[in-house]
Amino acid sequence: MGLAVDPVPDRPGFRILINKGIRFDLTTQEQVEDWCEKTFAWACENPVSQEEYLAWWRTGTWPPEVSEREADKNRRKRERIAAQRRPRK
Repeated sequence: MGLAVDPVPDRPGFRILINKGIRFDLTTQEQVEDWCEKTFAWACENPVSQEEYLAWWRTGTWPPEVSEREADKNRRKRERIAAQRRPRK
């Protein structure tokens, strides 16, 4: 997902923009902590380069290398889940 985090211009907090259309401000410590622990942590674990982000911003689609990384990550996740479900010998 495309994600931008900027300071709120005239008060403490952060202005968040997700995927060009979702905009909101985090103005309380509780909001910041909740968002950082859930959404921002995920984004940090799945980074894209500035070039990839700008390509997404211009076109609305991720470059093939980002899409392939996501597909590979999902495949590995499915494999881990399947391995956990297999009976142990």
